[in-house]
Amino acid sequence: MANYFIDRPVFAWVLAIIMMLAGGLAIMN
Repeated sequence: MANYFIDRPVFAWVLAIIMMLAGGLAIMN
């Protein structure tokens, strides 16, 4: 699994940003 993110750093960043946005929405609600 780690190799997958090493090969696709952009995807890892997008996933992290989506998780942050989802967490922010959960806190607001």
